[in-house]
Amino acid sequence: MQLEDIPDATIRRMIDYTAASTSLLRIGRHDFRIPFIVVDEWARKGHCVLSTNRLARDFKSTRRTMCAAIRRLLEAGVIREIDRTSDGRPIFEPCLEIGDEWRAAKEARVNAH
Repeated sequence: MQLEDIPDATIRRMIDYTAASTSLLRIGRHDFRIPFIVVDEWARKGHCVLSTNRLARDFKSTRRTMCAAIRRLLEAGVIREIDRTSDGRPIFEPCLEIGDEWRAAKEARVNAH
């Protein structure tokens, strides 16, 4: 699927998700980068299979660091594992609900003033 084919409401949820995920993650150097990758691949393919080797190479880090970042994202509820590939690699999807909660809180703050 191309990004142009995605409904506007889903695009809004994806934008809100990325904004919410950056506000939830303040620990690792690479944590904020991974949700963008997950939501983009999810939008194109319906799921995301992260390669820690590729992430480590792209971000000039180690595989161990990338595994820790993914673990923190799972614990924070930013991404969730939905299945496993035939070779045992986890399949992820973004938790767009955190974007919905972020949008509701933002609108409540705006309406309060």
